[in-house]
Amino acid sequence: ATAAAKEAYRSSSYARPDHAQGGRAPGERARNAAPEGFSTLAALPFVDVLTPEGRLNDVSPPQGLQGGGASVYAVFDASERLMYVGLSRSIMASLKSHLARTPAETHLIKVQHFARGTTRNALQTLCKAWADEAGGAAGMDGAHAQRAWEGAIDIVALGLEEKDAEAVAATSEGSRERGKALKVAARKVEAMLKDVLKQRGVTESIRYDPKLKEKGLLDLLAAKGNSNPPATPKPKRKTKSGPVGSK
Repeated sequence: ATAAAKEAYRSSSYARPDHAQGGRAPGERARNAAPEGFSTLAALPFVDVLTPEGRLNDVSPPQGLQGGGASVYAVFDASERLMYVGLSRSIMASLKSHLARTPAETHLIKVQHFARGTTRNALQTLCKAWADEAGGAAGMDGAHAQRAWEGAIDIVALGLEEKDAEAVAATSEGSRERGKALKVAARKVEAMLKDVLKQRGVTESIRYDPKLKEKGLLDLLAAKGNSNPPATPKPKRKTKSGPVGSK
């Protein structure tokens, strides 16, 4: 990635969320306790997202809670600053997506697993209680920083280099030329993300969806028919056009 592309990322709220946490006024803190019988955030141990070998640490639910259950989890940066609190029915897939989209902030995790039958309302209440307990989650601003935790990175919202912005502006909406210009810009952000992953010693397979790049988006390549990619993608079968892969 060019130096300008790296600087655009580092100065954005994807990489440097300096906004008010959780949308609350400074010093304000909701008094919403964890539901009875559920763990507080402070009571749970930190778990490194990566193993010493650079793979994702297995934070899957124990066998007795697998199959229809859910997990509430909190992601922290290297300084133990709370970045995001989420709810997932496929914790390893969610964790891998966060690593792919926000590698500079996805360092530590706390997680509690729940069996089938636990209501979504109770789990969402726990998510809010954990965020409140920490005084807010830096990555949950209700704007594009939060969208990077919950969905594909919008490279236009992130901010394009001047040359790329001019190239996009010179094309028509929905045209092939617009797609090509967006892909060029997306590849620069992709290179920056991969550079961060490399610096962290990540050996986990991380591939970005080539079709999304043409739409100005960047996200993990998901397994076919599954909105959540598996922890370790299985090799795709070859077709007449060859194996599917990142372009």
